[in-house]
Amino acid sequence: MSGSFRVHSVFAAALAVALLLFVAVTWLPGPSPVDGTGWAIVTVVGVVVLVPVAIVVRLRLNDVEVALWPVFRKELPRPLRRVLLGLVLTAVASFVLSLAHGDPELSGPKSYGDRYWAEYGRNHHSREVALTKAQYEVAVEDSQRDLLSFASCVASVGACVAFTARENFRVDRRS
Repeated sequence: MSGSFRVHSVFAAALAVALLLFVAVTWLPGPSPVDGTGWAIVTVVGVVVLVPVAIVVRLRLNDVEVALWPVFRKELPRPLRRVLLGLVLTAVASFVLSLAHGDPELSGPKSYGDRYWAEYGRNHHSREVALTKAQYEVAVEDSQRDLLSFASCVASVGACVAFTARENFRVDRRS
């Protein structure tokens, strides 16, 4: 049973690091090499839905009903705890920076051939506006950055929970 926690832990941590690397790529000058938003949406859905669901199911299957914070603080090895906290803080910082950087009024960039559009405004007062190619590329990068950084937050917190549950399971088996 501890092996399945290991798989979930390592998968969630590796996914969080990979997503943070993709977020970093979107900050590079020029058009984003992370092209298109289709795979980003699939990745985010996979991370935001499947990782937490898998971890919660694993916790329920192993009857882990203990508060995980004390286990994280006391039982997890210090170097692992520092790496996981660094991962969470980096993911949260990238999410905050991505939200602060983009234009909050511009969303849903679309291209139709050589014409570029986006929704401008909020709620019921939005309208489609024409964009230049440069504005479109910036809007695509901003939306990718928001999606990927949010998914990295979820994956990094999932990694913390999975590593802590794994350590809790190992402590319970020893006692």
